[in-house]
Amino acid sequence: TGDRPDILVWGDSYAMQLVQGLLASEPDVQLIQMTKTACGPIFDVAPVFTKEYNVKWAEGCLAFNSEVRQWLTTNRTVRYAVLSSPFWQYMEDGQLLIDGRLQDASMDVAAEYMHRTLNALKGMGITPVVFSPTPQDGNNIGQCLVKAEFFGVDVTACNFSLANATERSKAVYAWLARIAETQDVVFLSDGMCRAGQCSASMDGTFLYRDKGHLSQEGSAFLGKRMGFYGLVAGVP
Repeated sequence: TGDRPDILVWGDSYAMQLVQGLLASEPDVQLIQMTKTACGPIFDVAPVFTKEYNVKWAEGCLAFNSEVRQWLTTNRTVRYAVLSSPFWQYMEDGQLLIDGRLQDASMDVAAEYMHRTLNALKGMGITPVVFSPTPQDGNNIGQCLVKAEFFGVDVTACNFSLANATERSKAVYAWLARIAETQDVVFLSDGMCRAGQCSASMDGTFLYRDKGHLSQEGSAFLGKRMGFYGLVAGVP
């Protein structure tokens, strides 16, 4: 949004979805987006978890994140980095490509490399802030909202309990809680859920567009509600 970006938005589509929220919370924000599908914002490691996201793809993910790091070493304006991803692809069932070798994915290895990444950013004088993915219950919440609207059903029928979140969603939030012990982490559930109940829409705004991504309007609404820019830049 400007020639001298102050914020880097880095990761995959779960990072991309935060841009509207950042702009809504601070219209004059100067940011640059560097995102690649399914490629999380973690240096030196990439997931291998389907036939599509295979070793060749993982090599491309590693190269992409290496280019991000190289760009940051020459940039003199970025002070904050917003990182996000669903993250599960680094910690369950699949494998991780590290130094040209494959090893089983795990929460511990993912946490190790995430901490390395965040500390590397700090070493460049950049303040990193990790944003969680949205809470998810496995249903296509965006589709539920559209159907409810079309058939005249109360859209609150699409709300769900955190207790009914998928095991994958719970595991990612538990993993991020570990990261949050020493790093800055923003949990979207803090703005989307109250008393253990998560809202699919708020004040007439559909928050979700599918199973997990925020809609553009939902991102803007949540960005204002939670103050995304302030959470990143440390201002009220």
